[in-house]
Amino acid sequence: MRNIFLYVVVVITTFSCKPKPIITIKNDHNVQKVFNSDEITSLDMIIKYFDSVIIKNTKNWNIAQAYHDYFENISTTESLQDINAYVGLANSNGTKAVIEKLKDRKVFNEIWKYSYGYQYKSGDTSSVQLSLNVQGKYFKLLKLIGKKNVFIKKYVNSVESAGCISPSLVAYVMKDYNDIDFQKPVNRLIMAVHYITFLSTESVVK
Repeated sequence: MRNIFLYVVVVITTFSCKPKPIITIKNDHNVQKVFNSDEITSLDMIIKYFDSVIIKNTKNWNIAQAYHDYFENISTTESLQDINAYVGLANSNGTKAVIEKLKDRKVFNEIWKYSYGYQYKSGDTSSVQLSLNVQGKYFKLLKLIGKKNVFIKKYVNSVESAGCISPSLVAYVMKDYNDIDFQKPVNRLIMAVHYITFLSTESVVK
């Protein structure tokens, strides 16, 4: 009887100590439905870059908590200029380097397209900005996730309605991040793409 008890204890201990499977973008079922393996590798590069920005800013290696701390600080900002300064992504060398790497990969056009601003009198290009490609695979992924996620569904509806990441959507994401599970890499991808996109405006006026 004692031997049986000891056996049960050993089995329970073994399973309770078994490490939890590591969550990666590569084993996310929704991502697998939309992107191929090469494209997923590129998506992972975006996540790792944004993770590095978050960790550097918060000095917190618990990635989920670091993201919540980061966005809690962003939620207190009062203007786009403040967000630019705090997020540290707008026109940064790191962001530019990531975008340049992605330009040579098919996944870039599955996420983004370029939008241009023009000078009123001359018609010359005054600015260039990334915008979400609503016909691409990335937006298809958002729609797929949005079937079960109210936050993402509202996000998708807003982009489709406005044709861009509007100021009201920026405010929405800033204030309603608390229920996002940042342990899931796909959610960190969405935040990375969101901020890289709307902070990407670059003046080309000389």
